[in-house]
Parts: sequence; structure tokens; C-alpha cells
Amino acid sequence: KTIKYITTKVLNIIQEEQREKFAQHLSDHQKESEKISKHRQICELATQQINQRTKVTENTCDVICIASNEGPYIAEFIHHYLYLGFSNIFIGLNNDSSGETGPIIESIAKKFPNIHLINTDQAHQLGKQRGSNCQLYSEAARFSTSSHCMVVDVDEYWVTTPFSNKISDFLRAFPEADVISSNWFHCHGGDLFGNPLDLSKTHLRLTSQVKSLFRYGLEVTSLGAHVPWVKATQSCKHVNSNNQSIKTKPFNGIRRLQKNAPIARVGEKHSSWVIHRHTRSEIEYACKLLYPRPNEKEIPFKTNRTGFIMPKERPNSRQLATNLFGKSHQPPNDYYKSLDDFIKRCEIYDAIRDARSRISDPEIKTKINAIPKSVIAKHKSVWRKTFRKTRYLKLLEERMK
Repeated sequence: KTIKYITTKVLNIIQEEQREKFAQHLSDHQKESEKISKHRQICELATQQINQRTKVTENTCDVICIASNEGPYIAEFIHHYLYLGFSNIFIGLNNDSSGETGPIIESIAKKFPNIHLINTDQAHQLGKQRGSNCQLYSEAARFSTSSHCMVVDVDEYWVTTPFSNKISDFLRAFPEADVISSNWFHCHGGDLFGNPLDLSKTHLRLTSQVKSLFRYGLEVTSLGAHVPWVKATQSCKHVNSNNQSIKTKPFNGIRRLQKNAPIARVGEKHSSWVIHRHTRSEIEYACKLLYPRPNEKEIPFKTNRTGFIMPKERPNSRQLATNLFGKSHQPPNDYYKSLDDFIKRCEIYDAIRDARSRISDPEIKTKINAIPKSVIAKHKSVWRKTFRKTRYLKLLEERMK
């Protein structure tokens, strides 16, 4: 009744030309409300299943992630979380136009049955990232016996200090926490196909933004990329990896946890971080720009990038790299050896090589030259921003002439 009253009042005030725009806003709000309601239903059913489990293995953690066109990188990602002792990895495959990601995951799953590949195309089209995450959470609820879960992207690598610690060691230090958030540690630049944990050849930026893991059984209403939303009626102890409390005010029956947290102390034991491969090499960065986002397929360029720009590095960022990996700023040799053995065991060396062969300077130029001149001209405001500081900006300008 309140919304109807407000709507009527607004329509009586605004001009005729503004009414169409207002009606569109109302329609968008209604659709978003329906999505939130749908996600809540899925998560509530999943939580009921989780709370009915007869077996729970304490201090264990699953991973939920979504993947599309990640053939060159998905093996490194899976190996990393297995290396650190995570239990199950639930991977939602969607918009995989390359067709290379799924076969690599399937090959890995033959050797590691705790790797689960789920097609989330439909859920992603209807509810974007939250839609995929909710479907994966529901899948995990069916048979996981883990105590915790973490939502990450394929370019995000959770680590703790010391690096030799596993996820179980970390969780034992937080017996009372429901949600534990780790600060984002952005990496800008690097070698072509360089290892994601090689911090020696990249510009580092430690931020207050976080990625979070949470305890199964929490009354989740939706799963975003950074934090879960939970019912406001349930108590929820949310902390950063220094065990500092993060407060959130409930709204409309939901507690939307904070995406930012105090930056953990760099030298603290048991502190955790998420190494985010924000920007890889110039060629990898430019190639990514030519895979549009699922909801923006009419534009042949990714829109959510601002250019191949290296930020100024602060002392605490480089100090964190030293605390994690010593003076080399690289993981130990046994990590690299473990990755090599993993690739050999899963027999995916050729598949990774083929996927990476499509990321090259000639390939990028071929794709740009294949885009119609009229389309390049139409979206110049996008690529002039996203291709800044790359060698391909000049080519796009020439194509538009």
C-alpha cells in the first residue's frame, strides 16, 4: 500500500517525458525484487538440507566459483585450492564460448572426484553471478560434509601467513566466527602466463575490499561475490582475519554484510589474504577485453575495465609479499612441482597449451580486424577507456577511420 501511495504521488508531480523513465525504474525494481526472492528461496532450502546433515567434518572448507573461458587458467586455480587442503570445489560453467574450460575440468574430475562441474547457464542468465552462486550452494548442500564454504573467482587465490598453513590450520584459530573476510591483494601486470602467486614481477595493491568464507548452517539469503547476505534475525559474528569485528545494520529483514573491512596487520600470524590477478600481462589483459560480459553481448568489448594502468605500490603491499614468500616473493619450489605433477596426472598439458595458444598478439589483432568498422565507431567510448595504455588502442583508432 505504501509503495502504491508513493507511486501515485510521484506520477502526479513529474512531467510527461519523465513518466516513462520512472516506469522503467519501477519495472527494474520489481524484477530485482523477484530475483532476490528467488535466491532467498533457493538458499533457505539449501540451508535446511545443511542443517539436517548427520556428519560434519570440522575445520574443512569448500569452494564455490563460476567460470567462463578460463581454459588457460582453471587448472592452476583448482590445484591451488587442493594444495591448501580445501575439500570440494563446485564450479559453475556458463557463457563458455571457447568450449575449452569444461573439458579441462572434466579431465581433472576423473582424477579428483571432489571437483564438481555444474552448468549454470540458465541461472546466470536469470540472476547473473548471484544466480549461479545460489545454484552451486544448493548443489553443495546435497552432499558436502564440510563445515565452511568460500565464494571466489578463478583469478582469486586465498593464502594465509605462514603460507605453509592449510585451510584447516587457519579455521582452528576462529572457532567462534560465522564469517571470516580476507582483504583483496590486487596484482597488476606480470609475465605472459606467469604463475598467479609470483609476486616478484607485478605491481601490488592491498585494499580494504574483502572476499569471505562462511560457516555452513548460517541462514544465507543470497550469495554475492564478496560476502553472503543472511537473515537479520540470526546472530552473525563477522570478522576480518585479525579477528576484528565487522558490524552491519540489518535492513528489510536481511543483513547485507560489509564488502570492506579493516586491512589486516601484515605481520600477523593466521592473517589471510586473497591474491587477485586483477591485471595479467598486456596481451592477456587485451584478450580478456574481447570477451564481452554475458549481459552485454551486443557490445564486443568488456566494459568494466579502465585500461592497462599500473598503480603506485605502497610499502605495506611489498612487505606482505615478503612475509608470504620471503625475499623471492614467489611460492616455494614444492608448490611449482606440485602444480607440474598435478597437470601430468590429469593429462591436461596439451589442452592447456591449446587454450593458451589463442591468447597472442596475432590473435588479438585478427579479432579486432574482424569487428565491423561501424561497430567499432559505435562503441568508441568503451574501448578508448578499456584499451588505454595498450598497443591495440592505435589499431582500434585506425580501424575507425
